[in-house]
Amino acid sequence: MRCFYHNDVDAVGTCSRCGKATCRRCVEDVGGALLCANCRELGRGEAAEEASQEAEPLRRAIRRSYIIAGITFVLCLLPVLDALSKGDGRALLLLIFGAPFVVYMIWSWYWGYRALNRFRERVRFLLIMPLIGWLIYFELKLCIAGMYGICGGGIHEYLKTRRLLAAADHVTASAAA
Repeated sequence: MRCFYHNDVDAVGTCSRCGKATCRRCVEDVGGALLCANCRELGRGEAAEEASQEAEPLRRAIRRSYIIAGITFVLCLLPVLDALSKGDGRALLLLIFGAPFVVYMIWSWYWGYRALNRFRERVRFLLIMPLIGWLIYFELKLCIAGMYGICGGGIHEYLKTRRLLAAADHVTASAAA
């Protein structure tokens, strides 16, 4: 049997994806599967497409967290500006010490809530309860998300999302090269 790409060379194996006979120069062992050059390129393209699809929700999550932080900061500025216009000197202390804390608290709440949503997706349980039960459930969820986020979970989730996004971008870039 001869190589599909080189008619003058004997084949050493067949591509596990397309079944073409290939010589040593044309075949590569990829994770235990022999792939010809054409199938390797197709695989890289599919991996890049899959990575870019996985990266988009991560980008959206990071963008949302920036928007939430910005809106929170602007909302923190409104009472400070009002107090400054009335001549209250303590407003500057509020801006310096209070605003960053409130922005961090709301920003980390967002990341904590995302972490709880991922956990809920893994558990897959059905809740059948009256309206008051749902209100209690969401109140508890918000409290737990806030505690988790404020105690460092928000930063952890944010950095984990950034690492996943960087890995997806790396796969996309290496496939394009």
